[in-house]
Amino acid sequence: MADLTREEVEEILNQLKEVREREAEEAESNKGKAQEEPAEEEAEAGNEDGQNEESEDGETATAEAKEKGEEPEEEKEDIPHLRDLDLSGLDLSNLIFYGADIRNSKLVGTNLTDSDLSDCVLDQADLTKADLTDSILNDTRMTQANLTDAVLERADMRRAVLRESTLIRANLNDAKLIKADFSKTVTTAAKLTGADLSRSSFKQADLTDTDLSDAKLSIGVFFEANFTNAQLTRAEIKGAKLHGALFQDTKMMRVDCTNADLTEAKMIRAEVARARFNGAIMRRANLEGSNLSECILDIADLNNAILNDVKLDGAHMNRTKLNDSKLRGAVLRGVNLSRAKLGKADLTDSDLSDANLEGTDLTGAQLDGSDLSRANLKEAVLEKASLKNAALVGADLRKAKLKGCVLEGADLAGARLRHASLVKAALKGADLHRTELDEADFSNADLRGANLTGAKLWGANLTQTNLEGAKTEHADFTDAKGYK
Repeated sequence: MADLTREEVEEILNQLKEVREREAEEAESNKGKAQEEPAEEEAEAGNEDGQNEESEDGETATAEAKEKGEEPEEEKEDIPHLRDLDLSGLDLSNLIFYGADIRNSKLVGTNLTDSDLSDCVLDQADLTKADLTDSILNDTRMTQANLTDAVLERADMRRAVLRESTLIRANLNDAKLIKADFSKTVTTAAKLTGADLSRSSFKQADLTDTDLSDAKLSIGVFFEANFTNAQLTRAEIKGAKLHGALFQDTKMMRVDCTNADLTEAKMIRAEVARARFNGAIMRRANLEGSNLSECILDIADLNNAILNDVKLDGAHMNRTKLNDSKLRGAVLRGVNLSRAKLGKADLTDSDLSDANLEGTDLTGAQLDGSDLSRANLKEAVLEKASLKNAALVGADLRKAKLKGCVLEGADLAGARLRHASLVKAALKGADLHRTELDEADFSNADLRGANLTGAKLWGANLTQTNLEGAKTEHADFTDAKGYK
């Protein structure tokens, strides 16, 4: 049985209201006196010891000091409160608790709908299964509180502090959590669909199985937060700080992470199709096995990131930074990687068929066994890159820079390499039949055993090129330089 009735709670809240009003009046009065003090100080400027004389109403400075020092402490002891009480099961709806101290109290199953709990203190309170629908909790402190199975739909919790609290299976759909502090909270299986978490802090929070569909998390702080198996479909996470966050098996379709910081985040086997990561920082992030099909990652920073076995088909990655990243076995069919940075990236056995790599920097990249069929590599930089046994059938490599590139056993049938630079390139055993090689520079290249049947080498530079064992039937060497 509850310690108090609703009527008794109301009486305590009325007493608290009177105390607050009296404090407000005293504060206003003291403010008026403080404004008069400068004039009094000027009149008493001649007092050498700085001693205060009696004020106009006859009170001495000693009495004022006592009033400001000791008596408020006594008043604090008399302030009405609701601490350490059992208020479980009560109907406390539509009440104004403003500023009440409710620490360590039990409110299990209590009805607090439409109540105003602004500026209250609910540290370590037990609100299990409490109903706080449409309640106001602005600036409320609820550290280490238990809100398991609580209902907080449409609650206004701006600037609320819930550090280390438990919100397992809590319902916060459409709640306002702007600038709230949920650091180290446990919100396992909680519902936050449509909630506004803008500028909030969820540092090291456990959001496993939490539903954040259509929620706003923009400019929030989620350092090392756990989003395992969470639902973030259509969530807005613009500019959020997610350093070291875990997104294992998370649903993130159509999420907007524009300019978000995902440094060292772990997005393993996540479903992230059609999401936006424009300008996002994802250095050293681990996205292994995730589906990022049709995602927009323009100008994103993925340097040193792990994207092995990632699906990026149809993605937009214009000017994306992927230097030293790992994309082994990644699916990048039709991806737009124009002007991207992939220096020393590992793309072994990746699928880049029909991809747009125009002007892309692949210096020193590993592309052995990769599929670049019909890819657009115009003006791409592939110097010292390795493309052993790669498929480049029908690829466009016009004006590409392939100096020192390793293309041994590569299939370049029907590819276009007009004006391409292949100085010192290794093309031993490569298939170049019917390839367009007009005015390409093969000086000092190794073409031993290459298949040049029907290739067009008009005006090509073959100075000191090794063509030992190469097949040249029906090849066109018109005006080729250095060809014997």
